Amino acid sequence: MKKLFFTTLLAAVGLWSGFAWSQSKPKLTSVQFLQGPTVTEATYGDVTVELTFDKAMDTSVQPKINYGLNRTYGLNLPVRGDWENSSLWQGSFTVTNNVPSTGDGVYYFEIFDAKDTSGTVMDTTYSENVNKTTLSICRTGELSVDIDSLEFGQVSLGKTRDMFVTLKNTSCAALNFSSFSIAPPFFIVNPIGNNSLAGGSSYTLRIRFAPSNRTHFNGTLVISSNARINPQQKILLRGAGKGPRMLLNPSSTINFGKVKVDSSASRTLLVHNQPASDSTLSDTLFVNRMTTTDGSIYQAKPQQLTIAPGDTKNVVIRFAPKQTRNYNNYRLTLFSNDSTQVNRQIVLNGNASDETPPPPVSGIRIT
Repeated sequence: MKKLFFTTLLAAVGLWSGFAWSQSKPKLTSVQFLQGPTVTEATYGDVTVELTFDKAMDTSVQPKINYGLNRTYGLNLPVRGDWENSSLWQGSFTVTNNVPSTGDGVYYFEIFDAKDTSGTVMDTTYSENVNKTTLSICRTGELSVDIDSLEFGQVSLGKTRDMFVTLKNTSCAALNFSSFSIAPPFFIVNPIGNNSLAGGSSYTLRIRFAPSNRTHFNGTLVISSNARINPQQKILLRGAGKGPRMLLNPSSTINFGKVKVDSSASRTLLVHNQPASDSTLSDTLFVNRMTTTDGSIYQAKPQQLTIAPGDTKNVVIRFAPKQTRNYNNYRLTLFSNDSTQVNRQIVLNGNASDETPPPPVSGIRIT
């Protein structure tokens, strides 16, 4: 009796196991992408998808595939396909400017709705869980910039200020630049080598502002590339030049005329700090020192000046000749913080005369 019971129990277990096996859900054992050979990265053109299952499938039912970046699966893959045999399905889709409609990068796929011959529907399966399969779609580079404008503020004439723009290629394809358009007083200090950025890489441009006038400057850096979505990007550039402006009167030459040897004559040089039309761009004028070609003949006092915008100060130039001769084309040099004329020169001309009466001549009779 016991033997019959156990025989019946074993038969029941075997029957149940066979039934359970027949009802197990079909599973994907392989997901592959081909563009010619098997690929993990695809560009423009047709891409083949191969799905391999672990059992015979209902070939009248097509599997469905969604995909997306960052595991979002928000796109329906526009695939055209059919069963190659009972367990291998093959389809294709075409990568274009619009497919996928999102950017380049690593795409993840979900597969669902396929049935086996018993009508059992597969579980939704993610390609990365099947032999770690994903597909990088790389059409052209995509440019991202970290800023849309650079504000350099006020920069003294003769000085420079650098700011930075980071360019990033967010695609997995190379990004090629055709031009970087920029005009003075804005400059690119470090152009990109080979005018190209590899996929996923970045580069920081150093932009320099070097004003030459006391005014406000507005410029644009225009970056042109083969990017699919934004082939031309613009970065606004703004800055202002500031500083003092030294005006001299007389402006070029001081003439002393005739001066007796061992005496002296003086002339006055007016030094004016001309304000800018925009008063915020004016600055204090510093004359740090003054020199002459020969300090024993021509002297200037004072030798240092501090002049506020709009003010004028006097410099006294003294001519003291030692010998009877011409002292022409000597130079007075003013060293200042006016970068447009850091070493400004004035020509000094003087003539030394001897007006001592000649000695009397004896032996001459006038009749």
